[in-house]
Amino acid sequence: MNNIPKDVAEAVLQHLQDAYKLDDNSFVPWAGIYICSRFGLEYPPWIRKYLQDSSERIFKMPRDDGERLADKMMPALAMSTVGQGNELTRYYRLMKKVDAYCTFHEIMSQEKGLPRGQAIEKVVEILVEKYGEDEVSEKSVTNWINNIDSKLANSR
Repeated sequence: MNNIPKDVAEAVLQHLQDAYKLDDNSFVPWAGIYICSRFGLEYPPWIRKYLQDSSERIFKMPRDDGERLADKMMPALAMSTVGQGNELTRYYRLMKKVDAYCTFHEIMSQEKGLPRGQAIEKVVEILVEKYGEDEVSEKSVTNWINNIDSKLANSR
Protein backbone atom coordinates (compact mmCIF):
# COMPACT_ATOMS: atom_id res chain seq x y z
CA MET A 1 0.00 0.00 0.00
CA ASN A 2 3.01 2.25 -0.22
CA ASN A 3 2.62 3.48 -3.77
CA ILE A 4 -1.07 4.01 -4.29
CA PRO A 5 -2.47 7.39 -5.35
CA LYS A 6 -4.31 9.48 -2.78
CA ASP A 7 -7.62 9.08 -4.64
CA VAL A 8 -7.24 5.31 -4.34
CA ALA A 9 -6.70 5.71 -0.58
CA GLU A 10 -9.85 7.85 -0.46
CA ALA A 11 -11.78 5.17 -2.38
CA VAL A 12 -10.58 2.55 0.09
CA LEU A 13 -11.69 4.79 2.95
CA GLN A 14 -15.14 5.13 1.34
CA HIS A 15 -15.31 1.36 0.88
CA LEU A 16 -14.44 0.88 4.56
CA GLN A 17 -17.11 3.37 5.59
CA ASP A 18 -19.73 1.54 3.50
CA ALA A 19 -18.67 -1.78 5.02
CA TYR A 20 -18.85 -0.29 8.51
CA LYS A 21 -22.36 1.06 7.87
CA LEU A 22 -23.52 -2.38 6.73
CA ASP A 23 -21.78 -4.49 9.35
CA ASP A 24 -20.95 -2.19 12.30
CA ASN A 25 -17.70 -4.15 12.58
CA SER A 26 -15.49 -2.34 15.07
CA PHE A 27 -12.27 -3.57 13.49
CA VAL A 28 -13.04 -1.56 10.34
CA PRO A 29 -12.46 1.93 11.83
CA TRP A 30 -8.93 0.83 12.74
CA ALA A 31 -8.22 0.11 9.09
CA GLY A 32 -9.62 3.58 8.32
CA ILE A 33 -7.34 5.10 10.95
CA TYR A 34 -4.38 3.40 9.29
CA ILE A 35 -5.36 4.68 5.82
CA CYS A 36 -5.87 8.23 7.12
CA SER A 37 -2.58 8.23 9.00
CA ARG A 38 -0.66 6.68 6.11
CA PHE A 39 -1.96 9.18 3.54
CA GLY A 40 -2.36 12.29 5.68
CA LEU A 41 -6.15 12.30 5.43
CA GLU A 42 -8.39 13.72 8.13
CA TYR A 43 -10.43 11.23 10.10
CA PRO A 44 -13.93 11.27 8.62
CA PRO A 45 -16.94 11.67 10.95
CA TRP A 46 -17.63 7.91 11.17
CA ILE A 47 -14.12 7.25 12.53
CA ARG A 48 -14.30 10.20 14.92
CA LYS A 49 -17.64 8.91 16.21
CA TYR A 50 -16.22 5.42 16.75
CA LEU A 51 -13.24 6.87 18.64
CA GLN A 52 -15.48 9.12 20.72
CA ASP A 53 -17.83 6.27 21.64
CA SER A 54 -14.94 3.92 22.42
CA SER A 55 -13.10 6.47 24.53
CA GLU A 56 -16.31 7.09 26.48
CA ARG A 57 -16.72 3.36 27.16
CA ILE A 58 -13.07 3.11 28.21
CA PHE A 59 -13.40 6.14 30.47
CA LYS A 60 -16.53 4.67 32.11
CA MET A 61 -15.05 1.19 32.67
CA PRO A 62 -15.28 0.12 36.29
CA ARG A 63 -11.85 0.09 37.84
CA ASP A 64 -11.40 -2.14 40.85
CA ASP A 65 -13.94 -4.86 40.11
CA GLY A 66 -11.41 -7.70 40.06
CA GLU A 67 -11.59 -8.14 36.29
CA ARG A 68 -8.40 -7.73 34.28
CA LEU A 69 -8.21 -4.53 32.25
CA ALA A 70 -7.31 -6.53 29.13
CA ASP A 71 -10.57 -8.49 29.45
CA LYS A 72 -12.53 -5.24 29.45
CA MET A 73 -10.89 -3.64 26.41
CA MET A 74 -12.53 -5.66 23.63
CA PRO A 75 -16.07 -4.80 24.82
CA ALA A 76 -15.01 -1.20 25.44
CA LEU A 77 -13.84 -1.00 21.83
CA ALA A 78 -17.10 -2.71 20.77
CA MET A 79 -15.14 -5.65 19.33
CA SER A 80 -16.03 -9.32 19.30
CA THR A 81 -13.92 -12.28 18.28
CA VAL A 82 -16.39 -14.92 19.46
CA GLY A 83 -18.47 -17.18 17.26
CA GLN A 84 -18.49 -18.28 13.67
CA GLY A 85 -18.45 -15.37 11.23
CA ASN A 86 -17.31 -13.03 13.97
CA GLU A 87 -16.14 -9.45 13.47
CA LEU A 88 -12.49 -10.42 13.15
CA THR A 89 -13.23 -13.01 10.43
CA ARG A 90 -15.38 -10.51 8.51
CA TYR A 91 -12.67 -7.88 8.93
CA TYR A 92 -10.04 -10.20 7.43
CA ARG A 93 -12.32 -10.85 4.43
CA LEU A 94 -12.85 -7.12 3.93
CA MET A 95 -9.13 -6.38 4.21
CA LYS A 96 -8.34 -9.05 1.61
CA LYS A 97 -10.52 -7.07 -0.81
CA VAL A 98 -8.80 -3.83 0.15
CA ASP A 99 -5.42 -5.53 -0.26
CA ALA A 100 -6.40 -6.68 -3.77
CA TYR A 101 -7.57 -3.20 -4.71
CA CYS A 102 -4.45 -1.45 -3.45
CA THR A 103 -2.13 -4.06 -4.95
CA PHE A 104 -3.85 -3.66 -8.31
CA HIS A 105 -3.42 0.12 -8.29
CA GLU A 106 0.16 -0.18 -7.08
CA ILE A 107 0.95 -2.48 -10.01
CA MET A 108 -0.84 -0.21 -12.48
CA SER A 109 1.07 2.86 -11.27
CA GLN A 110 4.41 1.05 -11.40
CA GLU A 111 3.88 -0.63 -14.77
CA LYS A 112 2.28 2.00 -16.98
CA GLY A 113 0.52 0.54 -19.99
CA LEU A 114 0.16 -2.95 -18.49
CA PRO A 115 -3.15 -4.44 -19.66
CA ARG A 116 -5.74 -4.66 -16.89
CA GLY A 117 -6.04 -8.44 -17.21
CA GLN A 118 -2.30 -8.94 -16.73
CA ALA A 119 -2.32 -6.67 -13.69
CA ILE A 120 -5.18 -8.71 -12.20
CA GLU A 121 -3.21 -11.92 -12.86
CA LYS A 122 -0.29 -10.41 -10.93
CA VAL A 123 -2.60 -9.43 -8.08
CA VAL A 124 -3.93 -12.98 -7.91
CA GLU A 125 -0.38 -14.38 -7.79
CA ILE A 126 0.53 -12.03 -4.94
CA LEU A 127 -2.64 -12.73 -2.98
CA VAL A 128 -2.45 -16.50 -3.49
CA GLU A 129 1.00 -16.37 -1.96
CA LYS A 130 -0.38 -14.40 1.01
CA TYR A 131 -3.72 -16.14 1.57
CA GLY A 132 -3.56 -19.51 -0.18
CA GLU A 133 -4.93 -20.84 -3.47
CA ASP A 134 -8.45 -21.52 -2.25
CA GLU A 135 -8.88 -17.94 -1.07
CA VAL A 136 -8.42 -15.95 -4.29
CA SER A 137 -9.64 -16.14 -7.90
CA GLU A 138 -9.34 -13.78 -10.87
CA LYS A 139 -13.10 -13.39 -10.93
CA SER A 140 -13.21 -12.42 -7.24
CA VAL A 141 -10.33 -9.96 -7.58
CA THR A 142 -11.95 -8.38 -10.65
CA ASN A 143 -15.25 -8.02 -8.78
CA TRP A 144 -13.54 -6.49 -5.72
CA ILE A 145 -11.66 -3.97 -7.85
CA ASN A 146 -14.75 -3.06 -9.90
CA ASN A 147 -16.83 -2.67 -6.74
CA ILE A 148 -14.46 -0.19 -5.12
CA ASP A 149 -13.78 1.62 -8.43
CA SER A 150 -17.51 2.13 -8.95
CA LYS A 151 -17.78 3.66 -5.46
CA LEU A 152 -14.94 6.02 -6.33
CA ALA A 153 -16.65 7.00 -9.59
CA ASN A 154 -19.99 7.55 -7.82
CA SER A 155 -18.43 9.71 -5.13
CA ARG A 156 -17.00 12.18 -7.68
